[in-house]
Amino acid sequence: MEWIPLAGIKNDKERFVALCRALNASAKVSVDAETSWKNAQDAVLKDLSEHPEWLGAIEILAAELRPELGL
Repeated sequence: MEWIPLAGIKNDKERFVALCRALNASAKVSVDAETSWKNAQDAVLKDLSEHPEWLGAIEILAAELRPELGL
């Protein structure tokens, strides 16, 4: 299974990077946003490759939520 970025992923990544920046500035932690983002993508790809039926369940839930979220 190949990773296919979705339309909203850019906004998600920008928000994640901003969150990491805020954490790095205000807490005694150091979060590498790029590495964490890549690791998360790899983990999702691995999980969906091992359990392709999960993608179907995600698509069903997304279809149910779209009207509720005004999408």
